[in-house]
Amino acid sequence: MAVPAPHALADRSRQAAHSAAGHARPWLARAARLGYAASGLVYLTLGLLTLQTALGTGRVEDSRGAIATLAEQPAGQLLVLLVGVGMLGYAVWRIVAALTDAEEKGSEPKGLAARAAHAVSGVLHGVLGVFALRLLGGSASAGDGGPGWTARLMAVPAGRWLVGLVGLAVVGYALQQLWKAVQVKLDRQLDLSRVDAGERGWIERAARLGIGARGVVLTIVGGLILTAALRYDASRATGLDAALTTLARAPMGSVLLALVAVGFMAYAVYQFVRARYRRVASV
Repeated sequence: MAVPAPHALADRSRQAAHSAAGHARPWLARAARLGYAASGLVYLTLGLLTLQTALGTGRVEDSRGAIATLAEQPAGQLLVLLVGVGMLGYAVWRIVAALTDAEEKGSEPKGLAARAAHAVSGVLHGVLGVFALRLLGGSASAGDGGPGWTARLMAVPAGRWLVGLVGLAVVGYALQQLWKAVQVKLDRQLDLSRVDAGERGWIERAARLGIGARGVVLTIVGGLILTAALRYDASRATGLDAALTTLARAPMGSVLLALVAVGFMAYAVYQFVRARYRRVASV
């Protein structure tokens, strides 16, 4: 009787894990999918706003500005409510999955780093969700938040070093995103067994473009945070809008902004695909 090769056993184990992943708690799976859809809606709006800026008919905005813009559209209140609830649902799923290691990242340093990144992602999405709900209640505006976190963090002991560590973490994550854009492996997270080859090709191209665009912008964001730490200047803008402004001021800035805008919209498509086909791990 032939003994399966180690790589064959690993493949079977991975397939079994993927099969089991479809049996997450129903409410948690729905929360995760709604979160991906909400993220897609925000990125679609952000892409359109960035494209307007590239064409000279708008100004740069960050995620909060995109949500505030959604609120001004027809049925905007409903859209913002969906974004708020979706972001909070996604936050719960990300944090719970990170704590329980639902996606089997492991307890080695690399796995712990991935789980920590997922938890941080959950917290950041939760903050956006709270902002969206506060916006509905009239207790928040697009200008809330700003770069003030840099000043607050620098005010604590060793704050300058903490800001620098944040900058390094953002740059590290951005580089990982750029590498991910090169080596897109959709089967690891998406169940595309019922998608034909042509549609799968379009999904893969959207994923590459969208993830790559995020990687470029996050690299700039991380660089701005590091610059603020190195110069000990908490007043320096360090957010997404600052990164887009930096791009706009570069040679051929309008072209670069337009490419990033298309990338954001491609990432929105990828998020919608994830909302439909993402394997949500058992928790």
